[in-house]
Amino acid sequence: MTTISMKSEVAPINLDEMLQRWQGHRSLTRRVIDSFPENELFTFSIGGMRPFAAMVHEFLQNDRAGPPGYYQRSMGKGR
Repeated sequence: MTTISMKSEVAPINLDEMLQRWQGHRSLTRRVIDSFPENELFTFSIGGMRPFAAMVHEFLQNDRAGPPGYYQRSMGKGR
């Protein structure tokens, strides 16, 4: 018989702190989007950097590697 023991770990931040950080990131993203005219959001580049829209696309691609089912739920395809 194999015995599996699990360690109890404390989260590095609590849920309220996580919510505050997430809302701060969301607020910053909205301010960045609002600062550009719509046509420049997808094309404007400084010094050869990717446009903002390309970075957002990269974030969404990385989201697919997250917890199983999260991407499908966030895109309205899961439960």
